[in-house]
Amino acid sequence: MTSKRILTGALVSAGLVLALLVIGVLVVLGRTRGGPTGSKVDETSTPVDIGGAIMVDPQGDTELAKLVLERGKVVGTPQVMLSRKVVGGELPCLGFGGITNFEMRPTAMFGLVVLEGTLLKDFLGEGPNSVPYRSYLYDLQFGGITGEGPLSWGSLRATFGSSAWPRDSPMYLSPEGQPNLAELGSPFRSTSIFAPKAQGQDVNKSQSINGWTVTVARVYAQGISMRVQYTVTGPGEYTRFTVERPILDIGGKAVELRSPGPLEIGGMGPSVDDIGFYGLPEAGQPQEIAMHFVVPAIHVRPAVYPCEIPGLKPEQYPTPTRIPNNMPEPACCENTPAPDIQTVGPFSFDLKVNVEPEPTQPVVPTAVPTIALANPPAPVSTGKP
Repeated sequence: MTSKRILTGALVSAGLVLALLVIGVLVVLGRTRGGPTGSKVDETSTPVDIGGAIMVDPQGDTELAKLVLERGKVVGTPQVMLSRKVVGGELPCLGFGGITNFEMRPTAMFGLVVLEGTLLKDFLGEGPNSVPYRSYLYDLQFGGITGEGPLSWGSLRATFGSSAWPRDSPMYLSPEGQPNLAELGSPFRSTSIFAPKAQGQDVNKSQSINGWTVTVARVYAQGISMRVQYTVTGPGEYTRFTVERPILDIGGKAVELRSPGPLEIGGMGPSVDDIGFYGLPEAGQPQEIAMHFVVPAIHVRPAVYPCEIPGLKPEQYPTPTRIPNNMPEPACCENTPAPDIQTVGPFSFDLKVNVEPEPTQPVVPTAVPTIALANPPAPVSTGKP
């Protein structure tokens, strides 16, 4: 009897140990795989080789990515920055707005895949030029790529961004909701051609007003040129906004913009910008200059698409009416913009920036052949005709 009790106790103990091990494995697997599509995860992931591409998306749909890779024009081994299934009603908030065919199918399922690499843009006769990033829309109902083009990082970060992404990914958001500056490495950024070659100086100064935060993240300054990289975050995922062009002044004197205009960045979601100035006081030695950087205002704009309205589900979206092909042109061409919902600002920053002198290239003597200037020889008479 005693031996039976000992054997029974041993079996129970072994069962408890085995159960604990199984629970531990399930917890680890659950942490590795993450939550449902679109949810925010706090653990940073590691890119995975999926055969022919590298999956960077911590919750990426591998089979969906392969469907796009089979049909997209890709050179080499691309990185899958994003691979998720979304419904048609969400597409206008993910960079595919104004396409009536998608908006008329608000509950239909699509695949959204973003690739990084050498990508050829040949959809709808765009030409063979390659781009570093490209978004692809895969129609799961009809089995094919139905749209492709550039992408809106702010909108994508608003939906899928979190600290689970690799820190060098444009989709990464800090635990405080701040985007990184990885997006600014793209050649699509118009001010990158004016970038001084100086070492970047991290500033990381923030100011918040009514739920909106502007952060001056980094500056570059060399010679008479300067570049400021800053971020804008708002209180809602899909809050549409525009930003007035920043102002930079030194001692009360404004420094000129590289590309002047009334507005700078705009869109939805956590956004980053890279703006260039020129006209700094030039010096032959490194100098520290006190300057004042101002974002005059953030204009919070009215919603345009149903997906921007909080709490509204895709099955509740109104179905748009298809515009007839023979619709006459409108008689009036003027458009009165809707007023702002809210205007926030200004956001002001006092900065001290180290400005490096413009490097001078030493004069290298080169051997230049000397051209002999001499009259041609006079003809010599031979006495013969």
